[in-house]
Amino acid sequence: MNALCARIQEEKDHAIFVALLRDLSDLLERKELRLRGASVREWPWNRPWKTVPGIVKKILKPSPRSSKLWKKAGRTHYREFCRLAFPKT
Repeated sequence: MNALCARIQEEKDHAIFVALLRDLSDLLERKELRLRGASVREWPWNRPWKTVPGIVKKILKPSPRSSKLWKKAGRTHYREFCRLAFPKT
């Protein structure tokens, strides 16, 4: 398992990387079955493996102004949630 993880970390080719991740997933599944004797995973991987191509065109740097706005909006929404979820009696 350690050798497989080391190969995953060092791999540069995406197709081989994905194949190694699948091998690691299979290895973990076999080990879970051996250790527990059960066929239930702790985290279900019920979605198919897929890759989505994309290209990053621009990376935005966070500005202090925008983070302050998000914090203020978050606090407002949290207060509203608490008011509705836990009404005072």
